[in-house]
Amino acid sequence: MSRLLTDSSRTNRRPFIVSIWYPAVASAGVWLNNYMDPRIAVGYAQNMVTSGSTVGSIYQGVRAFAQTNAALSTIQTNFPIVIYSHGQIGVRTENTAQAENLASQGYIVVGIDHNGAYASVYPNGTIIYDIDPATSSYTDPIYASLILTKVQDIQFVMDELASWNRSDPFFQGHLDLEHIGAFGWSLGGATVAKLCASDSRCQAAVSFDGGGSTSMAPFNQALLYVYGGTGAPVSVFFKPYFLSLFNRLTNNACMFGINGAVHGDFSDMPLACDQTQSTYFPPIAAQLRVAALLRIYTLSFFNKYLKGQDDHVLDGPLPDYPEIQNYLKK
Repeated sequence: MSRLLTDSSRTNRRPFIVSIWYPAVASAGVWLNNYMDPRIAVGYAQNMVTSGSTVGSIYQGVRAFAQTNAALSTIQTNFPIVIYSHGQIGVRTENTAQAENLASQGYIVVGIDHNGAYASVYPNGTIIYDIDPATSSYTDPIYASLILTKVQDIQFVMDELASWNRSDPFFQGHLDLEHIGAFGWSLGGATVAKLCASDSRCQAAVSFDGGGSTSMAPFNQALLYVYGGTGAPVSVFFKPYFLSLFNRLTNNACMFGINGAVHGDFSDMPLACDQTQSTYFPPIAAQLRVAALLRIYTLSFFNKYLKGQDDHVLDGPLPDYPEIQNYLKK
């Protein structure tokens, strides 16, 4: 399900699209959603990897595991919420595997197309290309304003969720507004940390290889930060700043690295290709393991801090995943 939202309080913010994944009643014989709108798939992939033309063609034909406008599950009255913030020149569906996994486990997940999204396709078919003005410099001050805008997007979405819970024909009474979390990749990973420092409605945040901020204020909510290996430039540059944040948090914080992981491994990209190659190669086992590891820890984290269910995965590195390195927890 997708909706077009307008924040009338911000005159410099165009209408933006959110996608919503939710626990649904199973139904047979219904066509599954496109993973990504075919009209923007190739361009998006070309911005992500050198083999983007081939990967984009794959994306054009890939179906997700979700159905549009399926009936909401009746397994429980309301559901905790997780909001997704994409990376620089990203799109709201770039971590669909995570969103679908969380929805299958009883969460309502909302992905946002922020300012700086590669492109958005409006319901009338209009395509808005909105590549952000940031440079390749990790210390470009433009990132602070981009993060602030993204935080404002999430805060507006949380306001909208409260409105939907009061009177929306589909979601009324089904949104657990007392248990909201967020996760983000890259610039989105810094955004969710800023969100926690700005808004107590977000109770837990997961940062996938976060980047874009060298000054992050501490907060009281729970944080999971996961970064890549020595071959991941974003990880190498921004890890010290997240470590500084971790050291200033008093409790409910966890961070670790994944040996050999590259920046794109924290999105759906490793499910489509081997990103280490200059030409197209199919997915490789090591990158698929990273994807599985992230699903396990993300679900465990939100279950603990949004549902009060502790499976003790967060107690330390899982022995089945020796690629986990420098595990820190408080």
